[in-house]
Amino acid sequence: MVEIAEMDQTIIPNIMQPLRYTTQPIIQWILLWGVLAGFSPSVSSQQTVGTILTTSDSWSGYTLFNPTNQETTYLINACGQVVHSWELDSRPGLSLYFMENGDLLRTGRFVDEHFSGGGIGGIIQRFNWDGNLVWTDTIASNTLHLHHDIEPMPNGNILAIAWEEHTADEAVELGRLPENTADEVWAPRILELQPTGNNGSIVVWSWTAWDHLVQNTDSLAPHFGDPADFPRRMDINFQANPNGGGGPGNGQSAYDWMHLNAVDYHSDRDEILISSHHWSEIWIIDHSTSTEEASGSIGGQSGYGGDLLWRWGNPVAYGRGNESDQQLFKQHDAKWINNGFPGEGDISVFNNGKDRPEGPYSTVHEIQPTVEADGNYSIPSVLEAFGPIAPSWTYPETLDGSFYSQNISGSQKLENGNTLICEGQDGRFLEIDAAGTPVWEYINPTSPWGPIEQGNDPISNAVFRVERIPLDHPGLIGKDLTPGDPIELNPEIADCVEWLSNSIEVSSSESMELALFPNPATDGIWVSANQTVPTQVDVYTAFGRRWRSFTFSNRVWIPTSDWPRGMYLFRTAIERNDSVLTTPIIIQ
Repeated sequence: MVEIAEMDQTIIPNIMQPLRYTTQPIIQWILLWGVLAGFSPSVSSQQTVGTILTTSDSWSGYTLFNPTNQETTYLINACGQVVHSWELDSRPGLSLYFMENGDLLRTGRFVDEHFSGGGIGGIIQRFNWDGNLVWTDTIASNTLHLHHDIEPMPNGNILAIAWEEHTADEAVELGRLPENTADEVWAPRILELQPTGNNGSIVVWSWTAWDHLVQNTDSLAPHFGDPADFPRRMDINFQANPNGGGGPGNGQSAYDWMHLNAVDYHSDRDEILISSHHWSEIWIIDHSTSTEEASGSIGGQSGYGGDLLWRWGNPVAYGRGNESDQQLFKQHDAKWINNGFPGEGDISVFNNGKDRPEGPYSTVHEIQPTVEADGNYSIPSVLEAFGPIAPSWTYPETLDGSFYSQNISGSQKLENGNTLICEGQDGRFLEIDAAGTPVWEYINPTSPWGPIEQGNDPISNAVFRVERIPLDHPGLIGKDLTPGDPIELNPEIADCVEWLSNSIEVSSSESMELALFPNPATDGIWVSANQTVPTQVDVYTAFGRRWRSFTFSNRVWIPTSDWPRGMYLFRTAIERNDSVLTTPIIIQ
């Protein structure tokens, strides 16, 4: 019986060693796949847009993004060739997600005369691979309007961020100082939406910061107390500096009090992570509550109801510490690192650095919230801030003024330990390894007027966030991923093809102990060896990530109908002349 192990993230050692095979046409398939994959160690230093750098240390996969000024979502390979795109009916508002079945879940802009703040959305849409709209919902009224981010949940529901209008009178009745209050206040509300049919949704859970306030200005108003004594609540009178919004005369910022820009969900902990741009903080709340419990301070698995379980970045917001203790500065894209990835359970965040005392510098952090042995978040002592004292990882280690995006932006931890960064304002995507060394770089080659010509400087090419889609993503199974042209005009990608053809050394002088048939294959492969003892075979993608492992004797049939198209390398434990045998095969 064949034993097949699930994929892991082992990187094949010495993957570029000489390959041994029985048929000469195999190398032709290798070179063809090099063209299709578009993978090279570097490209022309004269390039101004598109792929600027790519190396063999980059994590394999496709890159998904939608320029903020475009209605098109792109899926590109390492050389910037478009393998798929969605032509949509509105600009993003702002986030998008690639789903398990290959659908695109995204937000769209619905601008009205009432809510017109940065990151405005209002529309959620789901398009299938062919670009057909399969579901949509619009939440954009005079009192409630979606913006910035959504988060698909394992149960099929969607978390969404919304502005909710409250009048100045309502705010003052709760203890907000009149002199710091505009004619209305937009409080953040998190909605859990259950899609219905092809259009619309039902709100099945919600939470609002308006239910979790504290104030020390009016002893007769609700929630009176010292904010430092109630670190799980939000001070209704806290205001960021004027550049971050808060006071009258500050345009939309006067209304958009907290300005959330990211929401994420941790299914194992049943918790929600939120990023407040204006407060320079990230918060965690309990999702195991009912909506009623979420409006109070009791209930849920934590026992704190909808009060904050953990907060980090700016302890001055809850009356502890001083300005020197602030560590986040108008951050974006706070999210948990996926299970099975290096640093799993930690939080990654793009720290934009706007209004940073040292100057305009951006950084990317990984943060490990302090928890007790039972898994609950550590409760800070009197006048202490929530931990940790500092991030567990920061890029760059030394502040660098050349790395700066005052708004939007994000980061994604990858399975091999690399980090994909979106320096959003300049439309720059940078993948770095754990040591901070760049291994892939791409500059969005679009502007409001269309594609940019190679050699010209990019302009107005901002991107909210970017996501790397792995080659083995279920949504890619059976999809046509034939590379097309790059987005930029007059592209220069010849080096991407040339590198692979110059890097693979092939030796055909020795006979092969492992045979694969047919090759190319579609539905399955016969694997045979000229020995009867159990043999272990590890299957790797063309980019070196282990895809499957199995042990067999003599001969076995391996189904491949659900494998993504491309080249795979079968590597055995058999050694010949001090070399481990590696055999390529194409799945088409």
